Amino acid sequence: MQKRTHLPVLLTTCAVLAVAPSMARASIVSAATTPDGSFATVIPGSDFAVAGGFGSAPRMLTLRTNAISASGSVTPGPIVTGDAVSGANFSSTPSLSASSAGGLGWDSGANVGIGFAPNQQGGTGITLNSLMLTLFNATTGAAITGGQFSLAPSPLNFTLTNGGTGNQVYALGLTGVEQHEFDILLMQNGGPGNIIAGLAANIGCISGTPNLTTCQVTNSGADTFLGFPLEDVATMGPMNPDLNPIPLPASLPLFAGGLACIGLLGWRRKRKSTASVLAA
Repeated sequence: MQKRTHLPVLLTTCAVLAVAPSMARASIVSAATTPDGSFATVIPGSDFAVAGGFGSAPRMLTLRTNAISASGSVTPGPIVTGDAVSGANFSSTPSLSASSAGGLGWDSGANVGIGFAPNQQGGTGITLNSLMLTLFNATTGAAITGGQFSLAPSPLNFTLTNGGTGNQVYALGLTGVEQHEFDILLMQNGGPGNIIAGLAANIGCISGTPNLTTCQVTNSGADTFLGFPLEDVATMGPMNPDLNPIPLPASLPLFAGGLACIGLLGWRRKRKSTASVLAA
C-alpha cells in the first residue's frame, strides 16, 4: 500500500521535471545593450572579410523587394517563399555543425549568432518586424518539435550609420533561457551534425505611414541574414545581459532527472506486468 501511495507523487514529480526546461517562451534578442544595435551589435563588414564582403559566413536568408516591406522564408530543399532570393549565396538551410561544409558552428545555444546585414540607401534605418529560426532534421527535413525561436521584443528599429551589405551587421542571439532549450534539442537529436536551420523574416513597413520611430521602409537592394558563432563577436563591446547563461542547475539537470524518472516508471510497469504474467 505504501508503494501505491508514493506512485502518484512520483508521476507528478517526473512530469514536472521532464517538461521544466520547455516552459520558457523562445526568444531571439539584440546582442547589444541597446535595441538599435549600437555597441557590440554593429559589426564592421571587414571582420567577416575573407574574399571581400562577408566572406564565408553562411547566408541564411536574403530578402529583396521594390515595396516598402519584404517577407519570406527558406526551408529544407532549400525552398524559398515570398520575397526570399533563391541560390546558395542568398538563402540556404546550413548545418549547425562547424565541421560540415558551410556549417554555422552552433555547437551550443550560447554560440547561436544571426547577423542582419541591411542594404539601405542614404544610411536610412530599417525595421525588423519578425524573425523566426526553425531547426530541422538534417535527414528527413522535418521540423524539430520545440525547435522554433522567435524575435522578442518585436519590432526592432535599427538606425543605420553606414548602411549597405558588406559594411555592417546587426548581431542577434538567444536569451540565456533559450540557450539551454537549444542545448537540450542538440542532445535529443544527436548533436549539431544532425540538424539544419532555416529562417523566416519580415522587414520594413507592414502597414501605416512610415516614420523614423515606428516604421522604417525597405528602400534598396538585398537585405541579408547571416549565421555565425556568436563568440566570434562577443568581445567587441557591451553585450545584452539577457544573453547571459542561466545557472546550470536550473535547467539541464532537471531535464535529465525527468528523463530518469520516466525511465524508472517504465521499468516499474514492465516489472509489474512480468510478475503478473508469471503469477498467472
